[in-house]
Amino acid sequence: MERVKMERVKMEGAKMEGAKMEGAKMEGAKMEGAKMEEAKIEAALNICNALPSHLFEETIRILSRIDQNLTNNILINKEGPIKIKFDSKEKKYYLGNMFNKEKDSYRSPYTNIYYPDHFPNGYVPSEQLRSLEIAYNEVFDRYRKAYYINGLSSVYLWPNPIEDGFVACFLIKKKEKYDEITCMTWEATHLIQVNITHLVIHYQISTTLNFSVTRQNDIILSASINKALENPKKISNINLIKDKFYHMENMGKMIEGIENSLRKSIEYIYLSKINDILNSLRLNDLIYHTQYNDHKIRNFNSISSNISLSKDTVQDELKLKLKSKNLSTPTEYSVNT
Repeated sequence: MERVKMERVKMEGAKMEGAKMEGAKMEGAKMEGAKMEEAKIEAALNICNALPSHLFEETIRILSRIDQNLTNNILINKEGPIKIKFDSKEKKYYLGNMFNKEKDSYRSPYTNIYYPDHFPNGYVPSEQLRSLEIAYNEVFDRYRKAYYINGLSSVYLWPNPIEDGFVACFLIKKKEKYDEITCMTWEATHLIQVNITHLVIHYQISTTLNFSVTRQNDIILSASINKALENPKKISNINLIKDKFYHMENMGKMIEGIENSLRKSIEYIYLSKINDILNSLRLNDLIYHTQYNDHKIRNFNSISSNISLSKDTVQDELKLKLKSKNLSTPTEYSVNT
């Protein structure tokens, strides 16, 4: 009996060990699968970041044929291009992207209605958030006029899904025509998350700037840059949490600061590098033409020397022929070249 018990214990131990090993293998396979999924998402995001913004939707369509889950992760992590939409009730244009979109329609900040198709069950902000949204659109429009003169701006709000607070999306789009064939497009997306915890308000901003220069509908320059910042604010008055203008002041300063920083990056880093590349190409072109012209001069000198040598040779041959004929008075012949 004792021997049978021992055998059973060994068998149970072997089963448990086998189950542990199987569980470890499954866990390892899950971790490996998760790592591969993260690598796929990162690679797809790198593709989207490297391509011009106007190719974003086409890239998403292509990737969705490969893996729909991959497409969803990209849309969560990256904003698409900003589109210009029309509110037929207010007769005004507004901006749309993934943050105010339901299927193929976009919610208007003026009427709170989706266009072109109405979605009665689509998201609309609560009364409190809607009042904030209206006020922020008015204030941000003044900011747009001060910095951009023309163009369009829109602001959208929705509840913070993680903590107390809200999330705001500030959009700006400007198109500038320099002549009949040259056009510059500037798009700015500011996504701000407001987290309220007791007497501390955390403002987290993520900004994406896209700009492009087209000539005869061909893109000659395009770039996309991102920057993120966090700004915690300690408050002594609890009433400031509900003060819409207090939040607007803090968010406005963050937007202004991050836009100025990114504009300088574009001007002093990105455009400066492009200028260096163009100057390098011009220098190489100048060196090539200089070397080509030197080569032509050397060839010309060589041809001139050969012509001169041929002239002397012909003159000598003529003299020899005249001597061989015993002409009494040798006549000098010359060859004109």
